[in-house]
Amino acid sequence: MRYLIVSMLVLVSMVQPGVKEERDVLDEALDEIDVEKLGFQIKDSWIYFPRSEYTLPFFWGIFQEPLRIYEFSDTLANSANRTRSGEYSRFAWNCLLRMGYKVSLYGPNLFLDENRTIDQIREMYLLKMEPIRGKSFSQVSFDLEKEYSEKLNALPDEVDSTLARLLQGLIESWKWREIAFRNCKSSVFGIRDFTSTQPDGTKFYPEVQDLESCLDFPSLYYSGMILLYTIEELRDDLSSISDLKLKEKVELETPLGKVIVGSSEKDVHELEDVFLLLDLGGDDYYSGEIASTSEKVGVSLLIDLGGNDEYEGKISSGTMGSSLLLDVEGNDKYSSSGYSQGLAFFGFSFQIDENGDDKYFLMGEAGQGAGIFGLGVLMDFKGNDFYYCMGDCQGYGGVGGFGSLVDLDGDDSYKAEWDPRVIDRSDYHTNGECNYSNAQGAGFGRRGDGSDGHIWSGGLGVLLDLKGNDEYEAGTFSQGIGYWFGVGILYDKAGNDHYKSAYFTQGSCAHYCIGALLDLGGNDSHELFSTAGAAYGFGWDFGIGFFLDKGGDDSYSAKRISFGCAEVNSIAIFLELGGNDSYHFNGKLGFGASDKRGRYHPEIGMMRYEVPSIGIFVDVHGEDIYDWEEGIAENDSKWFSPPRKEWGKMIRRGIGIDSNEGYIGFIEEIERLKETLGSS
Repeated sequence: MRYLIVSMLVLVSMVQPGVKEERDVLDEALDEIDVEKLGFQIKDSWIYFPRSEYTLPFFWGIFQEPLRIYEFSDTLANSANRTRSGEYSRFAWNCLLRMGYKVSLYGPNLFLDENRTIDQIREMYLLKMEPIRGKSFSQVSFDLEKEYSEKLNALPDEVDSTLARLLQGLIESWKWREIAFRNCKSSVFGIRDFTSTQPDGTKFYPEVQDLESCLDFPSLYYSGMILLYTIEELRDDLSSISDLKLKEKVELETPLGKVIVGSSEKDVHELEDVFLLLDLGGDDYYSGEIASTSEKVGVSLLIDLGGNDEYEGKISSGTMGSSLLLDVEGNDKYSSSGYSQGLAFFGFSFQIDENGDDKYFLMGEAGQGAGIFGLGVLMDFKGNDFYYCMGDCQGYGGVGGFGSLVDLDGDDSYKAEWDPRVIDRSDYHTNGECNYSNAQGAGFGRRGDGSDGHIWSGGLGVLLDLKGNDEYEAGTFSQGIGYWFGVGILYDKAGNDHYKSAYFTQGSCAHYCIGALLDLGGNDSHELFSTAGAAYGFGWDFGIGFFLDKGGDDSYSAKRISFGCAEVNSIAIFLELGGNDSYHFNGKLGFGASDKRGRYHPEIGMMRYEVPSIGIFVDVHGEDIYDWEEGIAENDSKWFSPPRKEWGKMIRRGIGIDSNEGYIGFIEEIERLKETLGSS
């Protein structure tokens, strides 16, 4: 395979002549560096560029054309925005396209007929080849159908009808889950430290490799999509029964798991092996396995139609199966120990909260929109929400997976615990002062080159926040971070936001990967603490770091290697469009810079010496302040790092341009095309 990391001019060249009379400032920067001649092509890549397994198909397209990060991220955000109308499957379908699995946009072969719940229970017994009635010596020995019917008589007809069609969809989902794992013998249910042990390859799980090789992934994802289509199809029916009264909950044991109808009162649900739970309302308390798969139950769905609810336990965890939680109304609290809250591990998991000021607590690793060989999504529609986690969370794409946290509206707060005194995940990059978070838009692979040689690519981790004044707080490896063939994206569409983090953060990357932070509006504050660097478009070791801020008066602080800084054969891009911005920097390398790293090893080859590092910093419009004692950046000026006179044949090049006029061509072209298509 040929690894062409980037052709920086591909999108820029798409800009049509005459779009604007002003200068294209990014195009000017690329011309100064002479990217067209210099190129950025990996040679003899089998030596320095590891052959990593499980790379998601979209990766190479963006890696070769890094400016497409903007279009790629914007497409995901637009897809997420459509879920406001209840089209959950639109976003899931888009996610699966990024993973390389095409599931029909138009819906599965699913017809939810008018029927009764008892009909679906009979179907379950047929599927499991178990009798629902029995005779011995011509005498009736048991009649489970009669027992079910007596319990179901307590349900209003409208509830029974809706429950029946929900079960019809779940049964179809269960069938495809069974097909997906038909050839598999391995299990990953006992693994609880996968995400924390893989970045540096400290533990090898052969069962993970075995399961990946036997699993029918398209069938698995089809199973999950059927869950989403089912609740979409019945969304109006669910609204129509939310006002009905039911004094006591009804619980049924079935061959595929428990089926429960919660009352309209305050219920206490202690759950295990639940196939379906439909709760009509009330301030409820849930504990145990909540909308989560188990070794006995491969598909699980929980719907709560109203009330201020509290969930405590394993929540929306899709391990080796498909899970979905839908909470429609109320100010809710979700608390888990780990591997929860939109977590997929060889599975499909969606957690959806449509209304209310909600609180999410993940007191262990992996969740709040995390995918490992699967698709995991946590989605919140409205309200001022609070998200707290320990690590590997809030939009985490692990090996072969896609994880996304999506918040559509409200003033939200996101925190990944950075203090080692609370939980010890201390990182040597901060001398142990801060934890490594792997959170808030993080794509992480398995770096086995320094341990056992099993090299697995990271997935796609995305945090999308589309509206509100938001707070982001994390330690190292966070807020749009890529690691080891992974892609991490933090996308904030609007609002006056505050970002606080430590190192390898805010559009940063390390080792053959992509990290991006995109903020498209508002007066924002970007703060770094502890060692305070490797941020704002930072590339390390064949990586692409991308940072974009559109509009607003923004402030930035850093101590080292930031603001479009490329090291060790990388590309780093920092773009600031509009506003009066202030920059506070104590370091030497920054604002469009590249160092001279890349030693020649004669025993290996010259590739690292021949592959360039390119750092680009562009600020367009506004009266900007540069507080940089050792630096050369100024408002409305141009500079080079290393100095241009030292370039010669050296292919470590950096440029910074602050311009009071001009535009960024590829962004202008994309926005113009969107307007044209939108009006056609």
